[in-house]
Amino acid sequence: MSDNSLTKVETELQPTINQLLQDQISYDPFKDDQYLEQGTFLLSKINKAKQQVEDQRLAFTRPINESLKSINNFFKRFSDPITEADKELRAKLVKYRAELEAVRQEEIQRKEAEMKYPPESSDEPLVPEIRKKIGGIGSRLRWTFKVLDEKKIPRKYLLVDYPKIRQSLRIGIREIPGLEIYKEEQVTL
Repeated sequence: MSDNSLTKVETELQPTINQLLQDQISYDPFKDDQYLEQGTFLLSKINKAKQQVEDQRLAFTRPINESLKSINNFFKRFSDPITEADKELRAKLVKYRAELEAVRQEEIQRKEAEMKYPPESSDEPLVPEIRKKIGGIGSRLRWTFKVLDEKKIPRKYLLVDYPKIRQSLRIGIREIPGLEIYKEEQVTL
């Protein structure tokens, strides 16, 4: 895409856009009885201009988007297996660390059972804690969640599903608790 190509498109589109904007500004629907016909004609011209702009935009962006999609798909062949291997390795490491912690806890319980009274002067743990970092690999704990009972979740954590509501309205549902469903006039061509 060159600057010359964009300049050419601008030269073609700008006069049409300027004229439409001027027509829209000067349009007075209350001037005479022809306002609906004139307004409809003006909306039709605006719609045609919007389509012309969109067609020009797509003429520039479609090849770029197709190229980008092709490049992304090419590299996905390499990144997907790496991502999957990373995920599997992380799961193995978490599992191994959990097993080490379980062994450590068993060792603590065994040593506590062997001693009648743990030594009062020692602040050292009976079994050392697992190191947080081994080699270049570290671990951390993070807070997460799983849903146990959706009905008990406080309202402030729930989202309204706008696409699902619009789909319900399209198929004729007119009553949904918590919503006011009404008609709104929109001008169409």
